Amino acid sequence: MSVRPEQRHKRKRPCLICGGGDDDRRGQEKRCHGFLSDDGEWEHCSREELAGALEMESGGTYAHRMHGPCRCGVQHGEARSGVSVANDVEATYDYVDESGALIFQVVRKTGKRFVQRRPNGPDWIWQTSGVRRVLYRLPRLRGASADVPIYIVEGEKDAESIERLGHVATTNPGGAGKWRFVADEAARVLKGRDVIIIADADKAGRDHAAEVEASLRGKARSVRVVEPPAPHKDVSDYLAAGGDFATLVADPAIAALVDLAPELPFDELWTEEPESHKIIPWLGIVPGPVHLVTGSWYTGKTLLLMTMGLAVASGRDLFGLHRVTRGRWVHFDHEMGRRGAKRYFQRLASGLNLGPDDLRGNVSMRVLPRLNLTTEHALDHYTRILTGCSIATIDPLRAAAPGQDENKSEFRQWLDMLSVVSDRTDCAIMVLHHGGKPVEGTERRNTGRGSSAIDDAVQTKLVLTAAEKKAPMLVSHEKTRENNGETVPDFYLEIDNSTPGAVRLVHRDVEEMAQRLETLERERGAPMVAKAREAIVKAITDAGGSFAGSREELRIMVGGRKDYFERAWIELTRKDRSVWRDGPRNEPVWRIGNIPTST
Repeated sequence: MSVRPEQRHKRKRPCLICGGGDDDRRGQEKRCHGFLSDDGEWEHCSREELAGALEMESGGTYAHRMHGPCRCGVQHGEARSGVSVANDVEATYDYVDESGALIFQVVRKTGKRFVQRRPNGPDWIWQTSGVRRVLYRLPRLRGASADVPIYIVEGEKDAESIERLGHVATTNPGGAGKWRFVADEAARVLKGRDVIIIADADKAGRDHAAEVEASLRGKARSVRVVEPPAPHKDVSDYLAAGGDFATLVADPAIAALVDLAPELPFDELWTEEPESHKIIPWLGIVPGPVHLVTGSWYTGKTLLLMTMGLAVASGRDLFGLHRVTRGRWVHFDHEMGRRGAKRYFQRLASGLNLGPDDLRGNVSMRVLPRLNLTTEHALDHYTRILTGCSIATIDPLRAAAPGQDENKSEFRQWLDMLSVVSDRTDCAIMVLHHGGKPVEGTERRNTGRGSSAIDDAVQTKLVLTAAEKKAPMLVSHEKTRENNGETVPDFYLEIDNSTPGAVRLVHRDVEEMAQRLETLERERGAPMVAKAREAIVKAITDAGGSFAGSREELRIMVGGRKDYFERAWIELTRKDRSVWRDGPRNEPVWRIGNIPTST
C-alpha cells in the first residue's frame, strides 16, 4: 500500500487512536509511526498496548476500524448509515493458494484507492497482517506450459488485460515497491521460465521493473523489460488505444533479424515519391543508394561536395543555376581535420555570400569522427545522426572504411549499408572516392580506385578531371538512376578565388570553357613562349648563326614543352621571319638574321 506523506501521523496530525505522531520525542511512550488510510476508514496505529485483538501488519502497525465495531475492543466512531460502503468498490481481485483457496483480496475503490481484506467466515477482516503473500493467478502460473512466457505487470487490471488476449500474466499485491514481499516465492514459481516485465511508463514503474528484473536474474531462463511507448502510461492504456501487443513485447534480437529484410508496404508501391525527396533534381540527387563523386587528386572533389551541401543548407540555387530543396546538411570529414575543414567551409561560404544567419541550424560538421562505416552498430548510429537531414557528404570513402580492401567486391557492403540508412532517414548520401594522383602538366582521367562493385552500388556517379592542380575541372555525369537514366551533358567548374579569403565554383558549359581555356592558355603561355623564343635564338646563335638539322632536332636540343616551342617557332619563322631556312627541305640549315633579298 502506498502511503503519502500527508497520511503519516505527526504532532500536527496526531493518531486518532493514541494521540501520538512520528515526530514526538523518544522515551515518552507517545510516538506513533502509523498513518490514516486514504479513505479514512482505517487508522493504522503503532501502539501495541491499544491493539487488543488486532494482529500486527507488515509495517509494524495495527489497523483500527474507525466506523463501527473494532476488534481492538473499542468503537472509534458510529457505523455509517445510508449508502453501503461496498457501493464504492470498483473491482475485487482474489489472491489464492496453489489449490485455489482464497487467501486475501485486493479491493479497488473509486478514486483508484486500494485496500486489502481477508475472509472471516461470511465477513471480512480489513487488514492482512501476517497473511501469506502470493503472486496473482498463482494456480495458472504453475499450470502453464514451460514454453509459454510469463508477463509481470504492475497491477491486477493490467494482468487481466493481458489474460484476455490469451497470455499468462501476474503481478504482486500492493503494486510498485512491494515486490520484496513475494520475491522469494516468485523465484521458485518462475524458475526456468521466460519472463517479460512490462513496466509502467513513469519513474516508480521503471524502478519497480528494475527491482523485479534483478530478483529474477539468474533464476528465470530469460528476463526482459519492455515499456509502452508514449503517451501510454501502462499496458492497459496501450491496449485500449489499439496498440499491438506482439509489437510491444517483441524480442529486439528477433526484430533486428526481421529488419534485415523489411517489407515495403504494398500500398506504398503505388504512391509517387514526394517532390521534396529530390534534393538536387538536376543531377538526380535523391535518397536511396549513395551518390559517388570521384576522380584524380587535386580535381576539386571536396569543393564540389561542400558546394552542394552549402546550396542545400542555404536553399540557394547550385552554381546560381540549378534549384535545390532546402534542408539540413551533415558533413563527415575523415581526412582534413578541424583546421582544414573549417578553412574550406569558411572560404566557400564567403564565396557564396553566406553568413551564420543563412545557415544556422542547417549545417552539422563531423570532423575526424570515431564513428565510421565499420563501427559496431554503425547502421543505427548513422540512422540516428541523419534522421531529419536532407543531404550527407562523406569525405573520403576509403578513410571512412578503415582496414577494408576496396579492391574486393565485398567492399560494396559499406555502400549498401549507407543505402539502408538513406532509406530509413530520407537523407541523400554522397561519398567522395579518390582516384590516382595526376601527372603534372597532363590531363589525366581517373574514374576511381578499387572494385567495379563500387560503381555498381551507386545510383549517381560524377567524375572530375583536371589538367593540373587548380585548373578548370571537367565534370562528367556518368551514371544516374533518375530521369530515365539520362545524364546531364559534361560541364566545367572553374575556381574563382579573385576575392581574398573566398572561393566559389563557377559553372561553364563545354563550348564556353573551350574558348576560355584557349584564351587562358594563351595568356598563361605567353611568358613560356617568350622563353622558348630566346632558347631557339640562343641555340642557333651558339651554333655560329646557323643550325644544320631538322626542326624536331632543334626542339629536342632546346627542350621544354612542345606546344610552347611550336608557338615560338611560328612567331620566329612566320611572324617576324627572323629565323629562316637555307637549303633543301630534307637537309635544312636554319639561320638567324634578315632573309637575303636574293632568297
